[in-house]
Amino acid sequence: MLLVKQTYDGNKWALPGGRIDPEETAWDAVVRECREEISLKVSGVRLTGMYYLPHRSAYYYVFRADAAEGKPTPDGDEIAECGFFDPERLPSPITSFTVQRIRDSIRGDRESGPVMAVQRREDRRLL
Repeated sequence: MLLVKQTYDGNKWALPGGRIDPEETAWDAVVRECREEISLKVSGVRLTGMYYLPHRSAYYYVFRADAAEGKPTPDGDEIAECGFFDPERLPSPITSFTVQRIRDSIRGDRESGPVMAVQRREDRRLL
């Protein structure tokens, strides 16, 4: 699992990502964000999860890429480190939301397709 260590918000490990620009799809955004933040060209992205965050009135999408070109390299601005981790041995600090999204992605990709869920702020923990 490719994770990035953010330079903000507690310097946590997280899935690569960012905001969707106007006139951009979520699929285009994940390709752009990976290119901008970790110099990785991803392709064959497919949705594995969609989470509603009521405290932000927003959705968080999780994708899986079939292929990647290049070596993940942090941009040094928003991303301090990046690397591949065994889903059973994830680094810390990491949020319970990120861990759940990773587990859902693996399960959903194998079994039933994208997971759809609500993640409430009061359920979020730092691990």
